[in-house]
Amino acid sequence: MKNRKELIGNFLFFPKNEGKKITQKLNDILKNQKEIKDDITEIKQILKEYSKLEKSYNSDIKKIYKIINQLLLKDLLKKHKDLLDDIKNDNY
Repeated sequence: MKNRKELIGNFLFFPKNEGKKITQKLNDILKNQKEIKDDITEIKQILKEYSKLEKSYNSDIKKIYKIINQLLLKDLLKKHKDLLDDIKNDNY
């Protein structure tokens, strides 16, 4: 029973100096939590921007391929214009 009272007493009643240390440690923990939260928010923002850039990049790549395909088709049509004219005139 005495050990129990001592344990409770030590837990509830500690020297003022220890209280200051505990308060300082708690303040440090809260400060670290805030810094971590801010870092997480910053990372989320970076990921959001990256996602937007990636979508834009993919869209641009599709547009570039479309233009390249159109140019290739145009070039192919120029090369085979005579053949196409023959087909058109012969009414195939």
